[in-house]
Amino acid sequence: MYNEDADFKPISLKDLFSIKNTKPKWLVENLLPDNGIAVLSGEAGVYKTWMLIHLALAVAAGEPVFGTFPTKQGGVLMIDEENRINLLQERFRLLGYKEDLPIHLLVNKGFSLSESGVLCKQVFEFVQTNKIKLITMDSLVRIHNKDEKQAIVTGK
Repeated sequence: MYNEDADFKPISLKDLFSIKNTKPKWLVENLLPDNGIAVLSGEAGVYKTWMLIHLALAVAAGEPVFGTFPTKQGGVLMIDEENRINLLQERFRLLGYKEDLPIHLLVNKGFSLSESGVLCKQVFEFVQTNKIKLITMDSLVRIHNKDEKQAIVTGK
């Protein structure tokens, strides 16, 4: 949506090329930006949670994702409002977890992006204290109360 209050200041091609170009920084090389946001989307039952667990294990261990994409090692916070504890235990076990990896889980605690305040502050403080590099949220539809179809139609 066009912002009428924004300054209308196009730049020339010469100006474009005068801007120092820096290489992007990656948490997972060529897949997940460092200090960025990415969305993994798909139909139910297409292994999105498996993918998140694999990503968490790889980032926490500093190992390549799928044995191919290098990672920047760091802590992981997995916020899961969809899966049961025993299902997550089983999947971590099958993917070869190590107990000492810096992976932290907040499971079925009623986390909501729609509620600001204390909970968001607690998450921010936890991320800072525990040097979290990756936050996963499973699933997006369960942690907000916005009408996703409305956002597509109105751009809000």
